[in-house]
Amino acid sequence: MVNLKRIMAGIIAGATVVSMAACSNGTTDGTSTSSDTETTIDDEIENPVSVGDISIDAGEEVEPAELEYLGGYDITTAGDVKPAYKYFSENYGCTIKCTLVGSGQIQEKLTTAISSGESPDLVDYSDDTFPLLMSKNMYTPLEEYMNMSAPQWAGVESYINQYKWGGKNYYYPWAYNVSPNFLVYNRGVFEQIGIEDPKELYDKGEWTWDTMTDCIRKFIDSDADGNRTGLYGATAYSAQSFINSTGTALISVGADGKLVQNFSNANVDRAANFMQTLKNEGLASFQEGVMDVDITPIKEGTAAFQGMGEWIISNYAKLMQKDDTLDYFFVPFPRDPEADEYYYSMSTFGYLVPAGSKYAKQASVFINCCRLSFTDEDLRATTKGSIMRNKKYTDEMYDFLMSFKDLDNLHAVIDNPYGLDETTSQIIRDILGNTLFEMFSEQYQGQTWTQMREASLGTHHDLHGRAAVGVDLDSRRHHGDVLPAVRQRLDAGHGLAPLRACHDALVLHQGTRREDVGVERGAQHRRSGDGSARRIRYYAGVHAFRRPAGRRFLCSGTRRAGDRRNRLSHGARYAAIVRPPAHRDLETRNQAILRLEREGDDRAADSIRKCIE
Repeated sequence: MVNLKRIMAGIIAGATVVSMAACSNGTTDGTSTSSDTETTIDDEIENPVSVGDISIDAGEEVEPAELEYLGGYDITTAGDVKPAYKYFSENYGCTIKCTLVGSGQIQEKLTTAISSGESPDLVDYSDDTFPLLMSKNMYTPLEEYMNMSAPQWAGVESYINQYKWGGKNYYYPWAYNVSPNFLVYNRGVFEQIGIEDPKELYDKGEWTWDTMTDCIRKFIDSDADGNRTGLYGATAYSAQSFINSTGTALISVGADGKLVQNFSNANVDRAANFMQTLKNEGLASFQEGVMDVDITPIKEGTAAFQGMGEWIISNYAKLMQKDDTLDYFFVPFPRDPEADEYYYSMSTFGYLVPAGSKYAKQASVFINCCRLSFTDEDLRATTKGSIMRNKKYTDEMYDFLMSFKDLDNLHAVIDNPYGLDETTSQIIRDILGNTLFEMFSEQYQGQTWTQMREASLGTHHDLHGRAAVGVDLDSRRHHGDVLPAVRQRLDAGHGLAPLRACHDALVLHQGTRREDVGVERGAQHRRSGDGSARRIRYYAGVHAFRRPAGRRFLCSGTRRAGDRRNRLSHGARYAAIVRPPAHRDLETRNQAILRLEREGDDRAADSIRKCIE
């Protein structure tokens, strides 16, 4: 396996940077795909917003323009952004046209748009924005448009400066989230079983790894038929949250100002051992047929906790609005019993202005409007009303969520292990996910945290100054028959890109197309001894095929092949896929379902869901 220290060093060598955890708006730990959609949804009936009595200073006057946004949700109707957009449009004469894509498509779409001279004007911050995409000159520096002495930026300049690249500021986050991931639970079922409310434990300062484990054991033991399970959800983000609860980041800054990986830190090892205990004892697992974003186990009271980003809470709130007998709630990930305080992962969110944008000044005004929705008293009150109508939170939910926006009174861990190159990020996700959950990965099957870590990262901590450019394929053996074919495919314009090779395995780049095998990010192309047979082998990650999930992916209307040379390794009902990858269809549909649910169109979401089932 390629040594990740070298890949990471190759990406960020020579730069002194500090990394912060990104706000995840995707549906899974990994990137997701979605069809391009230009939205013109008008939700003035269900969520009317008036900003006529509000007066804020978001910047000097600008020429009216229609801006283009590329990202994962409609920023003109989303409850938390709509008031800012309304003020921007009514007072600055600008509109925004939204093109919605899955997070996994943003880099590709953005690169194409910039190279063709058709850059959008706003794009979401994502895990790979910093430092990877900044290092590729994908964005416009905004210092000339932003006034850091303006009241909306008071107290956050130090965070903004941590995203500097090459001495320039490209990113001005308008949302700062301490504890971006939560554990959702069915409070009504907990009460029926007699389990103490985790929220009350948190309020008393007693919400720890131990008390969470105790809750899960009591929950599972309460069902004599053995149908109840413990924790499920976002694999890598959940694992990272446990690690950050020790007060330690996976990637931190050394005394010399350089990035250092802390994967061998004693705190990280302790958290990893705790997670592996949860997995080995069956306290963290996925039910058959359940994906990380599936709310059914919590809804039906068959799972104790779902670890997921803040966005999932709205789905539960909408269920409660329809049935007032339901009671769902959430808590942050528990405290490390050996830590002196509660420590939380920290994320930020906002928009960047792509390189080549014609309306960087107008886009900067809009970013100011978004930030003012948190800091201006009147606009904040209007934004709260919009959020409550759009997301259907209870007052208790809203107040508790907002308590994690207070940067002064919480202990935040700045950590972003996914902001480097795609290969490094995916391997880190896989290692984290396989530490907490049994992902049925042939690569990591049966391995301990220490084995996975040392095989992938080695034992050195310094990420800087190590000679690595791209991927060191030639330093490995057994590639004489693979590399010529790779080069031939590249020369033929097929977009096949080697990311890393390990013995007889070749990992193929996202988007690769082959006539005999359809692959997606993380899939491995294997060659048998004679080089003739090929099959897709399961590779751990969000897009991987768990036993039940594999069947669902293949049953979602995509094409299948009966050729026994091509086979999913772990229990899929049909022989392996051909292009397009089977899971792309389901990912696209799931993205559409979540977007429709966010927009309140449950009927359309249910219609798509029935097609999948």
